[in-house]
Amino acid sequence: MADRLVMGYWDCPYCNTKGIKGTEGKCPNCGTARTKDVTFYMKNPHEYLSKEDSAGKGKGADWMCPYCGSYNAITVTKCRSCGADKEESEEDYFSIREKQSVKQNPNHSEADRHKKEKPHKAFPKRYVFLPLAIILLMIGLFVTFSEKQRQIVVSDVSWQYNIEIEKYKNVSDSGWTLPEDAELTRSANEIHHYDQILDHYETRTRTYTVQVPDGTHTEYSYSDNGDGSFTEHAHQVQDYRTETRTEDYQEPVYRSVPVYKTKYYYKQWRWVYERDVETSGHDKHPYYGETNLKKKEREGSRTQEYAFTGRLQKKDREKTYKVDDKNVWDKITPGSTITVKMQAGTITEYVSFGK
Repeated sequence: MADRLVMGYWDCPYCNTKGIKGTEGKCPNCGTARTKDVTFYMKNPHEYLSKEDSAGKGKGADWMCPYCGSYNAITVTKCRSCGADKEESEEDYFSIREKQSVKQNPNHSEADRHKKEKPHKAFPKRYVFLPLAIILLMIGLFVTFSEKQRQIVVSDVSWQYNIEIEKYKNVSDSGWTLPEDAELTRSANEIHHYDQILDHYETRTRTYTVQVPDGTHTEYSYSDNGDGSFTEHAHQVQDYRTETRTEDYQEPVYRSVPVYKTKYYYKQWRWVYERDVETSGHDKHPYYGETNLKKKEREGSRTQEYAFTGRLQKKDREKTYKVDDKNVWDKITPGSTITVKMQAGTITEYVSFGK
């Protein structure tokens, strides 16, 4: 479909006459010629230009006379108002529109000026406070988790020592391999794992949708010719319809097949956990208890735990803090006030120890 010319309109800036046809060079009410203050627009429904009115239209933007400020058609070589030569003109409808746009929007880039601005929707009031709420939340998190220097009044200290005792025993065990030093008691062929084996296929039906071409329709766009007319561009756009289809497919069905291996049941002499020898107290003299080892027993690992109890402020509840370093714990005494650095309720550094 060929492009068609559409009538443009303009308003007289002097007598305020509206909707003057773009084919008119002067206001029919006051006789004023079109000047740089004129902007063309279309009406709806569109009025297409007749063959007669189309002559000379759509060939280029009107040029501006540098002497009298009147617009002239691109096909005219001399100003129709004052007779000045077209060659002396340096401006046309579009260059003047661009300059006026820059004056009205000095902060916009040239690219922004050519974009069609969309109307702004009212910004919901509830969103105004959202950034503030986020900032306050971040401040709260920073205050909560930032490292602070605090003082703790110590009310108690505690310690706990432990010795793990092991015993050499002949224990029963089982496995898929037999250790070299183990005494086999029995073996059995047992299920080790299951393999998934393809058994057969079953026919299933599934439904799906597809987009199928279904004719076309015409859409239109319009460009300002800068001469009191607009060009209507027709575009053919593909239409689609949604179709629901079904198809059969083969779904594999598997069965679980047990895989057997030999499992060994045996006895083996090992050092195994037997008991703990634990000591604890609330003084500054920790010690390990007597092991009193019996036949076929030995000492295993030794562990030590240190802690103190205190409160940050008078109204705070007492809390017990673990201490990893005994040298630090040795400096903490009941009734003293210690200075620490804390982050999120955890002590990160011991600064000083009071008496």
